Amino acid sequence: MGIRPEDVCLVHADGTSILLELADAGIDDEGYSRWAVLTPVDFQAGDHIEIGVMPQMCCIEFPLEDWREIA
Repeated sequence: MGIRPEDVCLVHADGTSILLELADAGIDDEGYSRWAVLTPVDFQAGDHIEIGVMPQMCCIEFPLEDWREIA
């Protein structure tokens, strides 16, 4: 398992949040530890992502093709 981001949340405009589940997605060609978001979420206007700890040489992959924006 690679270096892991911690406390990755989707925060809604009203202040509620969802802790996102991450899965180790391996190491890319540039040496970055990749993490895939497993939690299914619908983005809404005003949402943002908060990350408690984001180690260097680490990236988070969001499966945007599976998500839809709700206006």
